[in-house]
Amino acid sequence: MQFVRAPDENVYIPPFNLVEMVVIALVGWWMPKERFEHLNDIVMAVFYSPVLLIAAYAETRTAKEIQRNRSNGEEDDDVVEEWEQMAGE
Repeated sequence: MQFVRAPDENVYIPPFNLVEMVVIALVGWWMPKERFEHLNDIVMAVFYSPVLLIAAYAETRTAKEIQRNRSNGEEDDDVVEEWEQMAGE
């Protein structure tokens, strides 16, 4: 089970897999393969680019916070979580 792969190269995560089914049902059967692959790439870029931008923004903020903590000689994650505070009670 280590190398289980999807049957195609373009894997849509839920709920975008519903869009994949609609796109394949509407144009996949009559469109030339090269053109369909290009359309599939465009659809994936439109759907995934906002998610990737949000992830990149969050990772950049975290990296800057870690860099700031390291420059001050503190731990990388110098935030005390609520569950850590309750552990001492």
